[in-house]
Amino acid sequence: MTATVTAAEGSKNFDARQGEAVREPLIIIKNGRSPTVLMAYEDLFECLGGVARGPCRADRSFGAAKCR
Repeated sequence: MTATVTAAEGSKNFDARQGEAVREPLIIIKNGRSPTVLMAYEDLFECLGGVARGPCRADRSFGAAKCR
């Protein structure tokens, strides 16, 4: 089950929320919409079908130039 928090709740104790996101994605609601998901780095690439491997996994960078 994916947890949901408001942006205000998420920012109050970001370290704890970050820890939760490692276990399961965390949807962050702002102004009644859910524009943001906080999730583990490895889970992101699993969702992308392992598209970006190698340099991205080594330096944990999200730069498009480094991922392709």
